[in-house]
Amino acid sequence: MIDQSDVYGKLVTLINELLGTIQRIDQPKPVAGWCSKPAFFGAFFGDHFSTIDQAFKTINDVIYFPVVPDKYITLHASNRIQSKTYDYYNDVMDLLHPYLDKENIKVVQIGSKDEQKIGRCTHHQGQTTVRQAAYIIKNSMLHFGTDSFSTHVASGFDKKIVNLYSTLYKECCGPYWGDRASQILLEPDRTKRKASF
Repeated sequence: MIDQSDVYGKLVTLINELLGTIQRIDQPKPVAGWCSKPAFFGAFFGDHFSTIDQAFKTINDVIYFPVVPDKYITLHASNRIQSKTYDYYNDVMDLLHPYLDKENIKVVQIGSKDEQKIGRCTHHQGQTTVRQAAYIIKNSMLHFGTDSFSTHVASGFDKKIVNLYSTLYKECCGPYWGDRASQILLEPDRTKRKASF
């Protein structure tokens, strides 16, 4: 079991270090393309939270949300950016369902109200705050879906993660925290084509 206060302290320290890196004149070049992790996090947190402490208070101070299944995994099929939309989640769920059903594991879909509803899921899109979504992720067995903020929340709780990357490199925008051995990050073969940013 992960101690929340320990995770909070670690995340705040890392983000402060990252933001310090952004402001240095000798900022290191990103791994690939324009999206370095420091730039990504700085841009995200700068747009959504007034301070770093406020950003991670969101994760640390999760708010209870009534999730019925005892055993579940979370799915965030974000489609806010068309090029990140994965069209085959329903097929994936059809393939996974017999295995999950045998173990009595449910799938809880989180996200915004406008995101597509995936079959064979308990739907909570548009029903939660960020902190309630963090509570759902924190208590899940695994998180899967498209590259999004929920992936970073899951990594902050050291959850097992299966994530899809399309427009950005997983090396730049993949889960920042957590055990890399528990993360499966899938992206297209880019030997002949670069990411589309």
